This record gives sequence, structure tokens and C-alpha cells, in this order.
Amino acid sequence: MGMGYGLVDYGTDMQGQALQGLQKDERRKEERERINKQQKEAKKQQNTNAAISGAATGAAVGASYGSAGGPWGAVIGAVVGYAISEYS
Repeated sequence: MGMGYGLVDYGTDMQGQALQGLQKDERRKEERERINKQQKEAKKQQNTNAAISGAATGAAVGASYGSAGGPWGAVIGAVVGYAISEYS
């Protein structure tokens, strides 16, 4: 009879280890998802900053060509700034 309890204990121990492994895997998955989300948000912010910077630069350069150049310079600068951030 002593052997029966040993096998039950062994099975219970193995089950506990399996559950711990699954919990670790779940925590790793959640951590990966969190990091991926942070990276996406950082890339989005980088693209926004590049577009704003490009728009400001384009507006400044466009303003040097007269009043009509400012708005178009801002638009072109925003597009170029965004495009550069996407491919860099």
C-alpha cells in the first residue's frame, strides 16, 4: 500500500509542475504582447513626430518662397517626413 501513495504523490507533483510551466508560458506570452504593443506605440509616435517635424521644416522653407509656398511646403514636408520615418 505504501507504493500506491508514492505514485499518487508523484502524479500530483507532476501535475503541479505542468501547471507551473503553463503559468510561466502565459506570463511570457503576456510580456511579449506588452512589449510588442509598446514598440508599435513608439513607432507610431516616431512617425507622428517625423511628420510634424517635416511639416514645420516644409512650412519654413515654403515661407521663404512667398505666402503661397508656406501651406504647400508644410504638406510636402509632412509627407516627406512621414515617408522618411517609414523607411528608416
